[in-house]
Amino acid sequence: MTERLSWPGLLRQLVRARRHLALANGAAFLVGLVSLPMPALIPKLVDWLLLRPGTQPAWLAPAGGWAALLLPACLLALLSMRLAVLVLNRFQADAFMGLSKDLVFQLRTGFMRHLEHVRLHALERAGGAMIAARGISDIDLIGNFLGATLSRALVAALSLLCIAAALLWLNAWLAVAIFLIYPGFIVFSVRASRQFTELKMREMQASEELTQALSNAAEHARTLRVTSRSQAYFRAMEALAASARDTSRQFASASTAAMQKSIVIFNVCVDLFQVAAVGMACYFGLSVPEMLTMFAYLWLMLNPMLDLMQLPGGFFSVGAAMARLNEVFALEREPDPGRANGAGAPSGAGWLCVSGLAFSYPGGAPLLAGLSFTVPAGALVGIRGPSGSGKSTLLDLLLGFLCPHRGEIRLNGLPLSHFQLADLRRYIALVPQKPGLLAGTLRDNVRLASAADDAAILRMLRHCQLESWLASLPQGLDTVVGPGGQALSGGQVQRLAIAGALLSPASILIFDEATSALDLETEERLVDAIMPLLRERTTIVVSHRLSILAATDATYELNGGRLQGSPTLMQPQLLTQDTDV
Repeated sequence: MTERLSWPGLLRQLVRARRHLALANGAAFLVGLVSLPMPALIPKLVDWLLLRPGTQPAWLAPAGGWAALLLPACLLALLSMRLAVLVLNRFQADAFMGLSKDLVFQLRTGFMRHLEHVRLHALERAGGAMIAARGISDIDLIGNFLGATLSRALVAALSLLCIAAALLWLNAWLAVAIFLIYPGFIVFSVRASRQFTELKMREMQASEELTQALSNAAEHARTLRVTSRSQAYFRAMEALAASARDTSRQFASASTAAMQKSIVIFNVCVDLFQVAAVGMACYFGLSVPEMLTMFAYLWLMLNPMLDLMQLPGGFFSVGAAMARLNEVFALEREPDPGRANGAGAPSGAGWLCVSGLAFSYPGGAPLLAGLSFTVPAGALVGIRGPSGSGKSTLLDLLLGFLCPHRGEIRLNGLPLSHFQLADLRRYIALVPQKPGLLAGTLRDNVRLASAADDAAILRMLRHCQLESWLASLPQGLDTVVGPGGQALSGGQVQRLAIAGALLSPASILIFDEATSALDLETEERLVDAIMPLLRERTTIVVSHRLSILAATDATYELNGGRLQGSPTLMQPQLLTQDTDV
């Protein structure tokens, strides 16, 4: 489910569970029916025992002492009905909550599947805190509304229908007057709640900004402290916290004020109808028990009316949450023409041919300008160049994160667009300069792209010069790393990423400054150990370090989006440049 969220769409999702929805509605209707006789029992007792003794039905009048039996029987009936209402309310609430949680799961699944295909740069611009806040808090808000608020509102509506029937039976004119006035409460609540959308949006936006700031403070604590910016940053966060407090207070104040106004108006109307009922008892033949029953039903309407009056506020809050989620669903998705074509996965030894490649961001200077070169299968090629020369852009194009404006990249003789992105990224493994650690064990992080067993993992960690470090960990491969786990140095993280890439079935490996955090001695040992493994695949090494570039067959110099001259020859096996650039 990745289309924009809307009320019809949410209702369609709910209606798919017809059986559970029917059971929940049936339970809600039974709640109204079972609740209906309760307000009339006590007034009837007053009539039979106090006002008109002996007028009770014959089947309620035993030979003697019938009053002593009738009172406990009435109490037992009331308790039984209240217990039945409790059980039915619990059943229908659980049914609605189950439906809402299923809907939340469907929304989250669609949300995550959409994120899986969003352009990487759009995802990075959005920020992790924004994505997390909307994927958790906003979806929970929708689920809570559909589960709790909507179920209570349904019970309230059905209860009011039953009460309306009872009031019509008691006195049609008074019942009509009551139900002509009370819909005005709903209209009042809707009008008062329209401002909630903007206030809720502001509250959620302030909370999101505070979450982003807290996340930055935790992730970049070292940078903030070594630059003496920690104090200023935390003071700025206090201002964000104050803004979150103020917006939350404004929303709470507005919603509370609207609810209190509704309650006051409702109570005034109850008083008015009670006085009218007394007048009808005096002048129009309404009996005292009927008057008392009318009073009881008027007060019985209080909770259902309050539940219905909360509905507009929840409705507009959910509208705000859907608007924020739709901003995420509007993020640009990666074009994947290979998926539409049903193309097969690349296979065999990988070789690349880049011809006339050009790319620039909208409104920006060209980052690549007519780039052309070939990487034969099984070759080990280096690429170097100053910052901003287009190295990262080239790698993003090779992995399908960007689309070229001109030219093309061919993989094994076929255009890159021929392959599905998922298959392409299984075929090409990238080790970035700053690999990320996912929360989990060492084993989980090393075999992200493979199903290697422990023996293969240990062998690869030995190649990556991590054997002695691993032996010092009491839990070995079960050591928890990432947030809340074992702290790792930058060099250790890079070597774990290299081990994971070498364990993967990828035919092409790309190292993007993958050894930049290592000292030269460790880097040399690492290169010597993994070189036989690299020779089994096609490898591209992006680096500034001559120590690792010296092991390549040839190195291209990239500057200003163009290759400078011929490749530097590092080994007798030479690579040639296809086209002048």
